[in-house]
Amino acid sequence: MTLQQRYQVRFDWGVAGASAIGDDADVLVWVDALGDVDVPLRDLPERCAVISTGLAGAVDAAVWILALQEARQQRTMVALVGAGAPRSDALRFAAEDLLAAGAVCDALESRGIDAMSPEAAVADAAFRTLRPAVRALLASVVDGGQETGGGLAVHRQHPDASVEA
Repeated sequence: MTLQQRYQVRFDWGVAGASAIGDDADVLVWVDALGDVDVPLRDLPERCAVISTGLAGAVDAAVWILALQEARQQRTMVALVGAGAPRSDALRFAAEDLLAAGAVCDALESRGIDAMSPEAAVADAAFRTLRPAVRALLASVVDGGQETGGGLAVHRQHPDASVEA
């Protein structure tokens, strides 16, 4: 059991982080603000729904998660996983993915899903604090100043309930 398992909303990085916080999750959200890392579906925990989003789809992701929770009629555990940026020898911390994960946390919190791990709370606070500057920060990260990360995509439905995107 990881320290985050007692929380409804958790946050970690990459495939290793997905394994650490996603084993008992109902939905795993692959967060990629730039859309430059493919969702590694076969490497992610198998028993949960898998969706992906960037900043543009944060609210849609939260709405989808709430709909899943309502369809299942029970508390839905959420694993937010920052894609990060691949390097030849490791995964780069990606501020853009932290901010996009924070946007999902903010949208979940506004819908009553707010039992966040400290890691998720930090992402949430980063987004809320930097909200006025998020677009400018993303433009600074992306070559050419253009955000390419998209909206909500559903890659795998939950075994107990299907929710439209």
